[in-house]
Amino acid sequence: MTDLVAESQLIAPIPAAAATAYNSALQSLVQQVARRLLAHPRRDELLGGNPPTLFADNHYNHATFMSKVFEHGDYELLATILPWVYHAYHSHGSGS
Repeated sequence: MTDLVAESQLIAPIPAAAATAYNSALQSLVQQVARRLLAHPRRDELLGGNPPTLFADNHYNHATFMSKVFEHGDYELLATILPWVYHAYHSHGSGS
């Protein structure tokens, strides 16, 4: 994780206008992801037996989290959280 955190310091913050635009489009982006997932021919496989609402909530939480990362330029937070999320998904059988 140390390498990931160190590398996160090299990422330039995105412009404030881009962070604001992402935040403004957040709801639409989340809805588009949900629609595409539900329409995917391998939907059941992608959902792994989980209800679509779980993934809708997850996509919303992810988009909101990324909005804050972009807004504050806090890529170290992202680098710190990413391994935890990866391991959490694998422990629930959602990872490959």
